[in-house]
Amino acid sequence: MSSELLKPKVAVLKAPGINCDVETAYAFEIAGGSPATILVEDLKSGEKNLSDYQIIALSGGFSYGDHLGSATIWANELSNSLGENKMNLVEIKKVLLLSSIFILASILSVLAVNQVNQITAGNMTSSPGATNISIPILMDNNESVAGFQFDIGYTSFLIYRGYQLTSRMPNASVVVNNDTDGVLKIAGLIPEQIAPGNGSILELIFDVNSSAVSGEYPVNFSNLILGNVIAEPVNATPEEAVFTVVSDSDNDWIPDEDDICPLIFGCSIYSGCQYGLKEWLPPITNQENFTLQEASTLPLKFNVTNCSGSFFEDYDVLVKVYNQTLNFYKEYNASGSGDDYIRMNDMLYIVNIHTNELGMPLGNYIIDVSFANNLTNQTGFTLVERGVGKGHKLK
Repeated sequence: MSSELLKPKVAVLKAPGINCDVETAYAFEIAGGSPATILVEDLKSGEKNLSDYQIIALSGGFSYGDHLGSATIWANELSNSLGENKMNLVEIKKVLLLSSIFILASILSVLAVNQVNQITAGNMTSSPGATNISIPILMDNNESVAGFQFDIGYTSFLIYRGYQLTSRMPNASVVVNNDTDGVLKIAGLIPEQIAPGNGSILELIFDVNSSAVSGEYPVNFSNLILGNVIAEPVNATPEEAVFTVVSDSDNDWIPDEDDICPLIFGCSIYSGCQYGLKEWLPPITNQENFTLQEASTLPLKFNVTNCSGSFFEDYDVLVKVYNQTLNFYKEYNASGSGDDYIRMNDMLYIVNIHTNELGMPLGNYIIDVSFANNLTNQTGFTLVERGVGKGHKLK
């Protein structure tokens, strides 16, 4: 017997102002009926006959101008103005009730059809050389799942290490085949079934190749099959995820682009954790040797900041001036006051090197500046006879 013969014929009545007849017809079609839109005027003329239909539906909208009493007009039309197609009040009530029930059932049917089980991977971010990175496999299911299989593709920068089960399927039997580079073939049987819900069913463990290049890489699914406890297929769709590689030179989970000191662990624009000499200030403005006439005073100035750019006071700072060949050594610290000590004024470190008082002979001198964190900076100057241009850099 043809399936068309089993479908009940539905008359979707359309009167002036009705604008939901198309949706109503579609709802009955989804529910398994064979709907047709029937104009009230065709019933009045006898062109259409309600006896040819098993179901009569009254759709909504602005029937008869949506005025108060429009339902009464509908009832009068159906009971008095349709000739052989007229209906009594009891029949009208049945039509209204059945229409409501069928439309509601149809809506629920559509919702059920559109409830699709979904599987995807969690979006993750890591850095080159990272180890034991966990990528969750997420399932959002509206019905129980007793088995699954799928292929998952990923970037060659990831190195598969293993998997871990989650509380959604703690006693599952899982097989993972990674014979093909960049593809895992995964299958699982779950005796207790994965109950409807959402969340991680499996955690895949990877290392990130130390040569990984920064960028976004897809994690995608193929050959996806879900099944229930009686081996019936469960409707499911996969969704692509993204694995992002960012440069993180000190492995502190702060991307280099957000890390003011990317070679110092944990130092970001938010922490300002480390510090060091930012710049030499005039008269010495760089690390090339500076010429200074004998018996002159060299005002050594420098600025020290932390990683966020703020001035930092380190009272353990040391300045050493020396020439090993000339057997000269002088050290300055910040533990006192006067010309023999380092001062901190106006966000500067300042120490005056009095070459005449120190009896410094002509020659090249090295200046070391060191801090409590063991960072060291170095510059220097050359002490020359009077008459040689002051401030000329040696070549």
